[in-house]
Amino acid sequence: MWIEFGATALLIFLLSVVFGAVATTIVFVVVSRLPVDHFLEDRAQKPLSRTLLHKIWFVFKNALGIVLIIAGIIMIITPGPGFLSILIGLSLVDFRQKHALILMGLKRPSVRKSLNWMRKKANVPPLKFPSQCEPVESR
Repeated sequence: MWIEFGATALLIFLLSVVFGAVATTIVFVVVSRLPVDHFLEDRAQKPLSRTLLHKIWFVFKNALGIVLIIAGIIMIITPGPGFLSILIGLSLVDFRQKHALILMGLKRPSVRKSLNWMRKKANVPPLKFPSQCEPVESR
């Protein structure tokens, strides 16, 4: 019985490490490819184009966002960048009030610092954040 439990625990541990590494890589790639001004404006959903390519892109982008949100929720209790995965996933999925929800996450200085640390490692310029995300200076 202990051998079965040990093998199951080892399998769960190895899967969580692999899953964390894959999700970290995906988050790193997505963050490094975001435009510098990505968080500055509310990018309201534009009417869906009629071309098949745009529809495929819309489905792919939303599916990737949902996968990152689910992965982020799992990574809150396992190794990996859980909160960043959720934030990036939310930025990819199209829904109302998305911008307000993202701003709530960007108010955490550690999130802004982590995002720009990843961009620095990828040799791309740092992201610009809305003024309401910056800490208020004491007088």
